[in-house]
Amino acid sequence: MALQVGRHNPPHASPPGLLPAQDGRGKAADGPLGGPDGYVDMMFVSPRHQRRGVARQLLAHVEAHARSEGIPALSADVSITARPFFERHGFTVEAEQHPVKAGVELTNDKMRRELR
Repeated sequence: MALQVGRHNPPHASPPGLLPAQDGRGKAADGPLGGPDGYVDMMFVSPRHQRRGVARQLLAHVEAHARSEGIPALSADVSITARPFFERHGFTVEAEQHPVKAGVELTNDKMRRELR
């Protein structure tokens, strides 16, 4: 699937700071543009577009952006579901975390990937 990744944010699109990706039939995914610290705040792929390389393309775009800005590493707080994806793309676990959201303790991993 070919995606067009852009930085535009029409009124119905992603909040500012997100990178929308479209496949010609609607929004397929959202991902971060990457901040000055290389933190990947979130990456989302709609269920009907999963398992087609969309997240891989988003992450590659974020990595290219980070490299062009001289950011030495990417980091993310990753769900247990997303951990295998990030591991396949060179991220390593730095710590297991247990954030509490709405009174419910969750488990996720702080992960990092060096770019240099």
